[in-house]
Amino acid sequence: MDWFEVALPFAIIGGIIALVVVGILWSNYLERKRREALAATAQLMGFTWSAKVPGEKITELRSFELFNRGHSPAGQNMLVGKIGDAELILFDYRYETGSGKNRTTHKQTVIMIPDGGAGLPDFQLTPEDFFHRVAQMFGYQDIDFEENPTFSKRYLLRGPDEEAIRRAFRTEVLEYFAENWGWSVEVQRGQLLVYRAANLCDPDKCPEFVAEAARIREVLRGRSEDKQAT
Repeated sequence: MDWFEVALPFAIIGGIIALVVVGILWSNYLERKRREALAATAQLMGFTWSAKVPGEKITELRSFELFNRGHSPAGQNMLVGKIGDAELILFDYRYETGSGKNRTTHKQTVIMIPDGGAGLPDFQLTPEDFFHRVAQMFGYQDIDFEENPTFSKRYLLRGPDEEAIRRAFRTEVLEYFAENWGWSVEVQRGQLLVYRAANLCDPDKCPEFVAEAARIREVLRGRSEDKQAT
């Protein structure tokens, strides 16, 4: 056995270790740049910024379906402020599924409006996919609307009080989401959660994201506002 045969395994192992180290350093660099950019965005928006979301805050949100997925939940880059009369919290949320070589990390930027779902029934709205359609064949709930087949094709809508949800999803709500595909929206105990699954918002797009979440709040609130006016 010559020196090359002896050295080759060590060279391969060393190369693998070097790639892992470079990957970790690059990931840390990107996370640091994101923190800096979001802190600057918060200042421009008049929001406060925190590097971490307190663990107890994540625990408080366990009533939302998103925060019950997977394991190892964590939140960071929290922006807190107001848009109009609404208090709003924006942060990056991640969780993991699987373990070892099969572990997958899921990341998305979420917006929570504490009173954004006032007067609305609890529900979960998410883009419909192939697995949802298969599950529906076995009785998985999906509230569809004959008057708007585009909405029904694009979204999975679930919740404990179907009659109340149907009243809340009036024509204008159905049309809005049919035309603006990709949102995930949850209402739990009067709180509103808005996000795009597996999508971290670019820092410079956060004001637009906040404005769109506020728009969703107003679209949904139309029903309760109509009730108060009658």
